[in-house]
Amino acid sequence: MTTYISIPDLDSVLDGFVAKYYGTFLDGGEDLTIGSQFYVDSNLSFTQANEWLAGIAHIKQLPMGTQPNSGNYPFSVRMLQANLMVYTRLKSRHYGEFNDGVPGWITIFKTRAQDIYSDIKGQNVVFDEDVTQGEQGIGMGSFTSKTGLANWFTNWETGVYTGDDFPRTFVFKIDGTTVGNGIGESTFKWSNDNGVTWSGETQDTDTDWIPIQSGLFVRFEQVGTGSQLGYGDTFIVKCVPLNIPVKSGNVRYITWKRG
Repeated sequence: MTTYISIPDLDSVLDGFVAKYYGTFLDGGEDLTIGSQFYVDSNLSFTQANEWLAGIAHIKQLPMGTQPNSGNYPFSVRMLQANLMVYTRLKSRHYGEFNDGVPGWITIFKTRAQDIYSDIKGQNVVFDEDVTQGEQGIGMGSFTSKTGLANWFTNWETGVYTGDDFPRTFVFKIDGTTVGNGIGESTFKWSNDNGVTWSGETQDTDTDWIPIQSGLFVRFEQVGTGSQLGYGDTFIVKCVPLNIPVKSGNVRYITWKRG
């Protein structure tokens, strides 16, 4: 693989602007298409995109693979490469034409790429592995701190997240082990805003499903005979509303007009 993007990705980024500069008329009509000569540097922009992505700790593998739900490369990663490609090509194409530096209609593509990068790094973009395989919006969850033996689970396989506002990071933390460290003895608190605020009261741990919010459930499973839950053990779950596309929060697209 030498590229994440395809011609339709460039079309979505440029809307007609690149076609005006590098396209060809079709059948004498008004429609334009991006010429293949513009696409030949995909290897360079692919390398650039991966160099940027290499600085993001939660991306574990490069090049990135296709997403299991869609079968495509992540939308945000495709847009990152497409904007880098366009910026590099336009800057090269018009090198030396501007005495006062590269104009904004060229640098805007680099700015878009930087915004996309910031969203990926800040985890405002959620990849398929963060949500249910059935695209129902509930993540599998993962530990950020764990001293006990017990497993924690979400209903990611069968549940449907019904929240309709914006993606949320739920945090679950063991906050009571006075009675004991077993399931049913320890208590936990939870947050739906990545730990900024917490639910009003603690809840008992249980091996049965515990309703949390908007279709999200959690449960605990005993492992072995040792201490099951440690004070401060922390589990995070990402949930994404089904009614919003998972795209960069900062990226905006401009329609370029001919003439």
